Amino acid sequence: MNKRGLVALALLCASLGCGGAAGGLHAGVGGSGGTIDAASGGAAAGGSAGTMATSGPGTGGQASGGAMGTGGAASGGIGSGGIGTGGSAGAAATGGRTGTGGVTGTGGIGMGGRTGTGGRTGTGGIGMGGRTGTGGIGTGGNASGGTVGTGGAASGGAGGGGGASICDGFVMPNPVASGLPNPAAYDTSVAGIVADEVSGLLWERNVNPAPCSGKATCLPGEAAAYCAANRIGGYSDWRLPTVIELVSIVDFTVAKPGPTIEAVAFPDTPAEYFWTSTGLAGDSVTLWQVRFGSGTTYYDVFGGQEPYRVRCVRAASPSDGGTGCYSPPRLTVQGTGATATVTDAATKLVWHQAPSQTTMSWSAAKAYCGAPYRLPSVKELQTIVDYTKSVQYSTIDQTAFPSTPADYFWTSSSCTSDPSTAWTVEFGHGTAGCPEAGGSYYARCVR
Repeated sequence: MNKRGLVALALLCASLGCGGAAGGLHAGVGGSGGTIDAASGGAAAGGSAGTMATSGPGTGGQASGGAMGTGGAASGGIGSGGIGTGGSAGAAATGGRTGTGGVTGTGGIGMGGRTGTGGRTGTGGIGMGGRTGTGGIGTGGNASGGTVGTGGAASGGAGGGGGASICDGFVMPNPVASGLPNPAAYDTSVAGIVADEVSGLLWERNVNPAPCSGKATCLPGEAAAYCAANRIGGYSDWRLPTVIELVSIVDFTVAKPGPTIEAVAFPDTPAEYFWTSTGLAGDSVTLWQVRFGSGTTYYDVFGGQEPYRVRCVRAASPSDGGTGCYSPPRLTVQGTGATATVTDAATKLVWHQAPSQTTMSWSAAKAYCGAPYRLPSVKELQTIVDYTKSVQYSTIDQTAFPSTPADYFWTSSSCTSDPSTAWTVEFGHGTAGCPEAGGSYYARCVR
């Protein structure tokens, strides 16, 4: 039986009362194992088909023998719609074969269940083996393809950006107790609202005890409708958060049974599963969830048939203090070879492009990254998960991060259940959880 089947069996057993809540499933990809909490829930229900937004093909240029230039395609960013990737076919010196452009991306889950579609396929000029780019992800129901900019890359460089700014990025907060950069800070001066001073997101402070027809929990379509009708603070643009937005308020330093969240800013949060708007790639009825009993990130295995909790979010505008705007492309490669880096315009993080060549223990992984680089926190590492990629493949932008194995990667975040081991993010699915002690996994450094 495959991993997903095991997760479904374990959670079904949990729902029928044969062992308690779901959790602690040991899963392996590529020979490595990790413990994950399986979330349960479903996809957005109802609604009509989304309107297709198209992005124009980008053009690029590439010096003979150089790396491909990337156009400034629309990017899903970190905010609404999850992590999208840009890309267009680059043009090379004469004599090369024809390259192909960006493929169609998948849209985000719109409020009310309407799915948008991403940008159309572009075509390259004369490319020397030019790689295929991936399309952006739509948000809020209608996909926004954006405008593809033009650019050319010298050898090893990245293409120039173009088109309108995208305002769905944010700096990922880390728990204060972790001692990491960007410590979480919250402003609760407006009744009913928590303003995240690091990410710029505004949150519904108190979980509504009866948001859906008097019930404490909602089916996915009900959850989306509840947020769309929310008028807290006089705002009319509340919505379900994306998976990475909801991850941003997880406090991984809080031990089970949780809730794994800052209790003063978010009082009385149930230690339960919460819906996100992010759909599982290749599955029209499955959404991602975050469990605030443990902090784990997993996708629903019940196809929207079980109700769960809901907390709404809105993105602050620049006038409200929002700072998440950037010009595409989101990911820019600098340098070549072992020293190449990838700068993320959405999160302001800079990554080693290449992962470790072998797996290693957690202690070895912590020593692997030399200053000023370090192992990322579990929240930071999830920002480069590409939720538009189908599970069981490498869920990351392979143009920016080539040769990334679909396997487990270490983070610097120790597990409260066993401080001798740490949280991992599994890039075969995009899940995050705490493995058993003694594991051997890959590492990627950040600053």
